[in-house]
Amino acid sequence: MAALTPSAWFLIGVVGTSGIELALVLAAVVEALGRFHDGRSASLARVTVPLAVCLLLRPAAFIDVALVALMLLPTLPRPFTQRSLGWLVGPFAVVGVASLAWNRWTNLVFRDRRTSDTNAWVTTLDRSLHGIPKMAHQAIGALGWNEFFAPNVAQILWVATLAVAVWWVVTRASARWWHVGWLAAGLLLPTVIDVLVHRQIGAIWQGRYSIMFAMGGVAYAARAGAPTRSVGRGIVIAAGCAEVLTLWQTLRRYMVGLDGSFTLQHASWHPPLNPWLLIAINAAAIAWLGVVALTSE
Repeated sequence: MAALTPSAWFLIGVVGTSGIELALVLAAVVEALGRFHDGRSASLARVTVPLAVCLLLRPAAFIDVALVALMLLPTLPRPFTQRSLGWLVGPFAVVGVASLAWNRWTNLVFRDRRTSDTNAWVTTLDRSLHGIPKMAHQAIGALGWNEFFAPNVAQILWVATLAVAVWWVVTRASARWWHVGWLAAGLLLPTVIDVLVHRQIGAIWQGRYSIMFAMGGVAYAARAGAPTRSVGRGIVIAAGCAEVLTLWQTLRRYMVGLDGSFTLQHASWHPPLNPWLLIAINAAAIAWLGVVALTSE
C-alpha cells in the first residue's frame, strides 16, 4: 500500500489496462521479493505469468518486466533446471507468438505521421534526457492525462516513503546498491525506447508508464525484512493520508476546478454519492487496510 504513488491510486479506477497492469505487476513484485526468503519452494510461474499477461495487454509494460527482472535475478537457481528455464522463458514465448500472430492478422501499422519525429536521434536523445525530471514527476503525482497533480503534501509523503525504503535497503540488505541500478534503468530505459521509435510514432513515453518502477523502489525494501512497529505505523499512516488527499484533489478538480472551493462548494458537477461521504468511505477502507498491514506477521 505504501508503494503506490498518488498517480497509481488514480489509475486503479480507470477502465482499461492500467488498473489491471498495476495489479498484475504488483503481484509479480511480491512473488519475486518472496523468493529472497523462500527461493527454493517459490514458483517462478507466479512471477512470469502475470508479467507475460501484462506484456500481452500493453507492450509498453516492457519496463515492468525490467523492474521485476532486477528483483528476480539474484534469486534464480544455478544451474538452471529444465523446469525453471521453462517457467522463466515459456510464458513470454507464448505471449510473443500470440502478439505476432495478432499483429499480422490485424495488419498492424507501427507508424503515425501525426506524432512521428524527423529529428536526428541525437536531438531526440537530448530532448528525452532533459525531460527526465518531468517524467519522474508525472510518475509520482500526475492525475488524469497529466493535466493536474496530486496535492504537494501527498507527493512529498510518497517521496519521503521512498527515502525511508532506500535507507532501509542500504542499512539492512546485502544488495545495498540496488537502488542505483533501479534508478538508472527507470530513467534511461524510457529514453532508449523514445530514441528507437521516434521516427515511427514520436517520443511517446509518459510518466504514468513508469508508475510500477516507482512503486518497485519502495517495495524492494521488503527484501530486508519488516521495519519496527513504529516505522511501519508511520509509513502506513503517511500512505493512507496521501491516498485520501489524492481522492479529495480528484473530486475537487472535477467538481469545482483546481482553483475552486477547498470544501467543494458551488460545484458544477456532483458524483452519484455525496463527495464527503465518498471521502469518508474511502478513508475508512484505507484505515482498514492499514490495520491489516500493521497486524500481519
